Amino acid sequence: MTASTPSVRTIRSLGGEGADVRGLGSTPSTSPERRHSVNVDGARTTCRTMRVMHQAEDARARWLSSPWLIVVVLVAVYAPSLAGDWIAYDDDWLVRDNPLLNRADPDVLWAIVAGLDRDTRLVLGAEYLPVRDLVTWLARGWLGLDALGFRVLCLGFYAGACALLLRWARTLGRDGFVHATWLFALHPVHAESVAWIAGLKDVLALAFLAGALALHGERSPLRRGGVLVCVFLACGAKGVAVVAPALLAVADLLRGRPQDRPLLLASTVVCAAWAALHAWIGGVVGMFAEPLGGGVIERVASVAVLLLRYVGLSCLASRESVVYEVGPHGLDLAAIGALSVWVGLVGASVWAWRRGQRWPAALLLWFLASLGPVSQLLAPLQNRMADRYLLTAVWAPCAALGLGLESALASTKPAWRRVVLGACGAALGVLSAGRGLLFTDPVALYTEATERTETDARAPLLLADELFLRQRYAEAEDVYRVTLARDQLRTDRSARAGNGLARLLAASSREDEAIALYEQLVARYPEDPRLLHNLAILEQRQGRLEEARRHREELATRFPDYRPSSPTEH
Repeated sequence: MTASTPSVRTIRSLGGEGADVRGLGSTPSTSPERRHSVNVDGARTTCRTMRVMHQAEDARARWLSSPWLIVVVLVAVYAPSLAGDWIAYDDDWLVRDNPLLNRADPDVLWAIVAGLDRDTRLVLGAEYLPVRDLVTWLARGWLGLDALGFRVLCLGFYAGACALLLRWARTLGRDGFVHATWLFALHPVHAESVAWIAGLKDVLALAFLAGALALHGERSPLRRGGVLVCVFLACGAKGVAVVAPALLAVADLLRGRPQDRPLLLASTVVCAAWAALHAWIGGVVGMFAEPLGGGVIERVASVAVLLLRYVGLSCLASRESVVYEVGPHGLDLAAIGALSVWVGLVGASVWAWRRGQRWPAALLLWFLASLGPVSQLLAPLQNRMADRYLLTAVWAPCAALGLGLESALASTKPAWRRVVLGACGAALGVLSAGRGLLFTDPVALYTEATERTETDARAPLLLADELFLRQRYAEAEDVYRVTLARDQLRTDRSARAGNGLARLLAASSREDEAIALYEQLVARYPEDPRLLHNLAILEQRQGRLEEARRHREELATRFPDYRPSSPTEH
């Protein structure tokens, strides 16, 4: 053995009994058992890391899907609108001064539920809405709620409805529907229903419809009964809730499950009975107006344009208003364009359905079905368009946008998704808060309605009355003249506007103009004792004693029970 060759003993002393004799610089071998252990430990570490990441993502998703969060956000958005008072747009006569609903008398309950005669229905808003009237009666007649209390009540029902919708949206299996519900809840088109006391029927119906959808998404054995109860109450809160079976059918389409035919049949029977009752009451009180358009073609074209306006309103392409002017359309450019859009949307939905995508057709059905009762096609209503008519329909465009955001943001980082979704929600929240504030200032509300219409006489009349009360007489005079120019002595609004204008003329030493106006009004509205009384007063002041005496005798003969609020002016 040479000196350069190590002995076996030396090698063993360096590496131990089981040392590798392939070389001192080689790496010790790893046994199969040890390699398996290392792999298992690494996999466990990776799984723990992924689990933590998924838990964090799920926590953020649960945070966005929290019903409590949406309630808090909506309260914050609409809190400024709680400072408002009663609005002359139906808040006064329907709630504040209602002779039935302000009485803490059990007999009122019979009138609410069984009073189907015309006089009772007119006192209760010319509709048969016993659920709305019962809630109003309990809140006003028994609890004595003021304007603040009713505004809180409306906001509470709306926030609760959105929380239930969010719970239902989580059962649909896609984040886009959760995003859609947030967009729906913060959409400014709902401000009219939330910040307007007379909009209590809207939020009540929405709450019960949301409850029906939430129960429909559960697997409880009592689900069907609960859904039917909610549908029944929704129809008793607002007539348009009769579309509930269509919404339940769409809910099943979005979830990809078979239709619950017994539930659909039962809910259809309930809603059909309510629809018949609403239609009958509408005929009794004269709720229906002339059809929108004469012939069938003109009517279909007009409805197509109207529905497209609702699409624009849903997409914020047009501004909200408490009053809209809707006219008939023939086969003009607007109608042809609208019909082309609807044909394109139906064709795209059918194409998507054949490719296995059901949600476009489902959302289109949701939108059109929700607007069916107020589309002027089935029943021509006096109020042809309103923000509140989008009560449930606007969820469909919001869902389309929510699904689009889900697809567009799928490959982005979670932080960027939160930024985009937060920005959308914040923008809508600001718009809704501003819209809600409008219902706290009658002058601003009526001014907007006056500026956005050309023929409507109600908005300028209310604006002029409000300016008169605030002693802004010069502005009130101008707006009274606008009212008379729009109404042209066609309705009683001209009598109110003319009386207000004549009072302003008399107060500014223009008695001759005031007398001439009163003579015109008395000739047009001979059954209004207030006009005759005020005319006699001005004639007395001007020294026209014989004419004043004759008009006083006529007043006493024709209206023996008339008592003016003031002996000198009414």
